[in-house]
Amino acid sequence: MIVLSFSFQGFASASKKLPLKAMFKCYCPDVIMLQETLGAGEDIKLAMNKMLPGWTFMTIDAKVISWGLVLGVKEGSLKLLNSWGIEMVLGAEV
Repeated sequence: MIVLSFSFQGFASASKKLPLKAMFKCYCPDVIMLQETLGAGEDIKLAMNKMLPGWTFMTIDAKVISWGLVLGVKEGSLKLLNSWGIEMVLGAEV
């Protein structure tokens, strides 16, 4: 299982999405975790689904300027059994 996790510091700009796509092609992860996405969770979930079809994403909104979380699991690679999130905590059981 390959897990990628990093601080993203904003998701809106294409200049940040392109390196993310390159990392997916290079490492072919099964799980991705992004911190400090600085956006609305549903908007980020839609953008991630466009970027990576075949993935399941859970998000927590950025309610203050320094956070926002995304957890993605590649379908067919792992089975998502349960997920939960509150404030600054996002978890999944796979």
